[in-house]
Amino acid sequence: MPATVSIRRCANYQSEAIQQAVGEAVAAVVDLRALVENKAVLIKVNLLFNAPPPRAVCTHPEVVRALIRLAREAGAADVAVGDMPAMHLTDQPEIAFRESGIEAVCREEGVRMCPFSQNGYREVPVPNSRQLPTVIAAKDVLDAPVVINAPKLKSHTQALYTGAIKNWFGVVANATRKASHELAGLEPYSGSLVDIFSVRPPDLTVMDAVVGMEGRGPSEGKPRHLGLILASRDAVALDTVALECVDYTRLNVPHVRLAGQAGLGEADLARIAIDGPPLREVTVSFALPPKAFGQPPRFMIHFAFLLWHIRPKMHTDLCQRCGACVRQCPVGAIEIGRKNARIDRKKCIECFCCHEVCPHNAIGEDMTVAYRIHRWFHQWHTDRRRLQG
Repeated sequence: MPATVSIRRCANYQSEAIQQAVGEAVAAVVDLRALVENKAVLIKVNLLFNAPPPRAVCTHPEVVRALIRLAREAGAADVAVGDMPAMHLTDQPEIAFRESGIEAVCREEGVRMCPFSQNGYREVPVPNSRQLPTVIAAKDVLDAPVVINAPKLKSHTQALYTGAIKNWFGVVANATRKASHELAGLEPYSGSLVDIFSVRPPDLTVMDAVVGMEGRGPSEGKPRHLGLILASRDAVALDTVALECVDYTRLNVPHVRLAGQAGLGEADLARIAIDGPPLREVTVSFALPPKAFGQPPRFMIHFAFLLWHIRPKMHTDLCQRCGACVRQCPVGAIEIGRKNARIDRKKCIECFCCHEVCPHNAIGEDMTVAYRIHRWFHQWHTDRRRLQG
C-alpha cells in the first residue's frame, strides 16, 4: 500500500482556519482515535530558539493548539508538548517556549510543556548506523506511547532543508548534537540525521507550511507564504512531498534520500499518493540556501581551496556579544572579544551552527567571487527553465 500524504490549503494562522485544515489533513491519513485513545501523546514541535511567530522559525502556536485539541477529542489520556532548543538555550528552554508563543497555548489548553532535559536522556544503539553507532535521546520521546511530529518547513544552511526528519535533531542531547555537527561534509552529516531519526520515528507527522522560510534558514531566512498544512504517517514521504512543494527536489536533499534508502519511509515521489490539490497547483519556488551551490565545477576542483568556499562571517556592527554562538559552536571555534565575537578560522568546520542560532542576525556568509558567480548562474538557469516549463 503506497504512502499517503495529505495536503490542505490554509491561508493564514487564524485559529478556526488552522483547526479545520489540520483536522482535515489528519483525518485523510489516519484514524486518530484508533491511534491515540487512552494513550499519552507527545507533540514534538520545532522550537529552535526564542523567536516570535512572525519570524517563522518555530512551529506556529496555533498549529500546536489544533493538534492538542485533536488529540484530546480523539480520547488521548494525556497530551504534552515538547522539544529542546538549540544548545545555547538548553539550560533555559522556558525562554524559547515563552517567546515562541507555545507556552501561552499550553497554558490556555491545560497541557504540560515538556523540555526534554527535565526527564533526561538515554543512550540507545543505532542498528545499521551510517555515522553514529549510538545516540543519546530524550526519554520523553523514547518512552512515549504516541509521538506526533510537528515540524516547520524551512530551508537550512547546513542540511539544505529542514522538515519532518531534521526536526528529530531536537530529540537528542548536546553530546549527540556535537558529534553530528563535527562530521565533515553534507553526506556524513545527513547520515547522522538519519541515524537520529531511526531510533524512534514518529507515529504521525503534521507540518506547518502556512508560512515557511526560504534562503538563509533555519533562523535568518525570509518568511515565505505557502499556505499549506501537510500530514502523513510516513515522515519521509511527507518530506519528499514538501520538497516538491517548494521546488527543492532538484537539490536531492541527502538526509531525505538516505532515509528512504534505509527503509524508514518512501522517498520516491512516484510511489506516494497525494490526498489534496495537485502538486503543480501548490508549488512555490523558494530561494535556495547558500550551501545549495556548494559543489564546484570539475575544472575548478584543484583550485577549490582558493576559489571555492562559503564560511561563516561575523558582522561586527550587529554583534551584541551575547555568547549564543560561543555556546552553540561544537568545536569551540568562537570566543567573545572586547567588541564582538571572533571566529578562529583554523578551528571552524563551517557547520554554520553559529549562524543558525544568532538572535541578532550578526553572522552571515563569506563567499568567494567564483562561488557567487556560480550561485547566480545556477539560480538564473533554474528560473529560466521554470519559466519555460
